Amino acid sequence: MRSAWACGRVLLLLCGWSPAHDRWHACLARWLQYYNSQRSHAALGGQPPITRLSPRS
Repeated sequence: MRSAWACGRVLLLLCGWSPAHDRWHACLARWLQYYNSQRSHAALGGQPPITRLSPRS
């Protein structure tokens, strides 16, 4: 629950809009893309989570 609260807090600071606002949803999509594909995560040795997925054939 703590990480969900922290995520919401970061989005509020970055996006500054109510969750009911369309721009908030666009900001959320951009932030999730960054978080999962670019941001380094200490638990993954500095790699983003996307590196843990197997490529599809």
